[in-house]
Amino acid sequence: MDTTVTYLPVTSPSTIAAIRAMPLAPNDVFIASYPKSGTTWTQAIVAALLLQQGDSSGASALPYSHISDVAPFLDIDPHWDTSHFVGTSRTKEAHAAIGRRVFNTHMLYDTLPKGRSDARYIYVVRDGRDVCTSFYHHLSNQKGDAGTYDAGFDAFFDDWIDGRLPYGKWFSHLTNWADGAQSDERVLVVHYSEMLEDLASAVARIATHIGVPTLPTNCVDALTFAGMREKARLYQPVSVEWKEGYSFLRKGEVGDHARFFQAHQLERFKQACVTEWVVGAPACYEASIPKHLFGLVIVNV
Repeated sequence: MDTTVTYLPVTSPSTIAAIRAMPLAPNDVFIASYPKSGTTWTQAIVAALLLQQGDSSGASALPYSHISDVAPFLDIDPHWDTSHFVGTSRTKEAHAAIGRRVFNTHMLYDTLPKGRSDARYIYVVRDGRDVCTSFYHHLSNQKGDAGTYDAGFDAFFDDWIDGRLPYGKWFSHLTNWADGAQSDERVLVVHYSEMLEDLASAVARIATHIGVPTLPTNCVDALTFAGMREKARLYQPVSVEWKEGYSFLRKGEVGDHARFFQAHQLERFKQACVTEWVVGAPACYEASIPKHLFGLVIVNV
C-alpha cells in the first residue's frame, strides 16, 4: 500500500493489494480519474456504448437501476471477498449481459492490474481548480457514516492542495497517469472540457478505444450533462447520505472555481503547478493541465 496516498475509510490495505493482483477478464474496462473529474459522466457514456442494440434504435433504454450496476466502484472493501472482486448480484447480471466487465476507480495507474493486452483504461482529467471546488461541495454535503467536511472552503483548499484528502495530491495523480499513458497504448485520456464542448467527438474516441461502434446523435444528446441531470437517480451514489437539497450532478461547468477561489489561492495553485510539474507558469496555469503531460489540446479557462 502506498503510504503517501490517503484512501477512503472503506478502502483497506487488503483491498488495495487485491486490486493490484486482480486477475483480468477479456476486454475489461477501467474508468479512472481523480475524484470529481467526470468519472460518473464517463461511466454513463461507456454504459451506453456497450448496451447498444446494433440497430437504428441505438443504445438500449438503460436496462439498469443505477450506473453502479454496470460500472461498480472498484476501490471499496464491500465489493471484495478477501482477494476476489464480487460486487453485487446486479453487477454480475449487468456484466453477463454486456459480455465484459466495467469498473470505475480513483486508483493510480500504478495500482491497477495490467495483466491483459485487451484491457482498456480511460482516464478523465479536469481543471484542478474546478476539481477542488466540486470535491469540496461533495464532501461538505455528505452525512452519516461517510462523514462530512465542515471546516469551510479555505481549510479544504489547503487540505486538497497539500494532498491530505482521499487519493492524495491532484498533481501527483495526473503525473502518475500521464506516465502510464505515455508508455501504455491501452490508456485513453479524455478531458472534461472536451466532453462539454464536443461530446460526440469524445464519445467516438471512447468507442474506438473500447472497440465498439459510436452512438447515433439522439443517444449522444441524451448523455449531455443536462440529459443526465434529468435522470439523476441513476447516477447519484446510493451508498452515501446527502444533506437536504444537494445534487450530486451539481453544475457541470468549466470555470466554476471563480466563485470560490480567492486571489491568494489562485496564486498558490499557480505556484504548485510550477513546483509539481516543473514547467513555465503561464502555460500550466492558464490551462491548469500542461500539454506536456498528456499531449491534449486544452481550452483555456
